[in-house]
Amino acid sequence: NFSGTTVEAVLAELATMIDDTGVGVGQTWQDVKTSPGRVSGTAYQNTTGKPIQLRIVFTNGTGAHLYAGTTSTPDVDGLEIGESVSSAFNQLYPIIPDQWYYKVTGGQISAWNELR
Repeated sequence: NFSGTTVEAVLAELATMIDDTGVGVGQTWQDVKTSPGRVSGTAYQNTTGKPIQLRIVFTNGTGAHLYAGTTSTPDVDGLEIGESVSSAFNQLYPIIPDQWYYKVTGGQISAWNELR
């Protein structure tokens, strides 16, 4: 509630809110492929309280799909947000909102990093 406050106070509060919640603010790139572990065919949920960015590298990306959504079955109820259709190295860099689920199906994953 900003009623009765100055424009400067409102702008300062909004700047703080943006600074605290932006992608990359207070986050670092982490290798999550082996620990805690990420594999194709399993849904994961972003519970960090902030949006995260993924970096997924496929060595044989043919048939790889990335889905995201608000349910634990994003490949059924969500959106396809990435696809790898080449047999060469392919990389996806999506941003996943807080509390959303994400899932890769198919493909051969060689690296999985998350900015969290």
